[in-house]
Amino acid sequence: HIQFDDLITKEKSKLKPLSISCAVDVKTRKILSMKVSRIASSGPLAKKSRIKYGYRKTELKRGLHNLFNDLTYCVSGDVLFESDEHSLYSNILKVYFPGSEHNTYKSIKGCVAGQGELKKTRRDSLFIINHTLGMLRDNINRLVRRSWCVTQSVEMLEHHLEIYMKFHNEVLTPSHH
Repeated sequence: HIQFDDLITKEKSKLKPLSISCAVDVKTRKILSMKVSRIASSGPLAKKSRIKYGYRKTELKRGLHNLFNDLTYCVSGDVLFESDEHSLYSNILKVYFPGSEHNTYKSIKGCVAGQGELKKTRRDSLFIINHTLGMLRDNINRLVRRSWCVTQSVEMLEHHLEIYMKFHNEVLTPSHH
């Protein structure tokens, strides 16, 4: 039973957004894989971003392929996947796990308090992934919103995420033998 989603952060400026795709085992809360992708600015910042930095190609599809490819090495058999209703998720998931079940849930707006990953609802169907993404924002200073600590290099962010994943899986969510 795996939940997956994306956390949006930035590289040097809000005009250069990044997406961190993350997959978590629901039962153990272990992070199975994380992949960073450059994405294009959207909304009110899109025009300003194109003027300042030019066209920015969205690499999210490649990042999701890499995420699911990683999962093929640690997940076998029929798997229940859960995510929000992002348009890319279902088609890419079917390539790597054609026989799996994929439940999707409507996205819920994050609460104002904290880092916005936890939802203002009684029951969050994607609580495990949302809680994990909230922990990422809380424990990795470069992911905190409205902070002077900003990712300067995608490669260094990837290294930081690898270190955090090891800490998360071995210290924060230890295996019970």
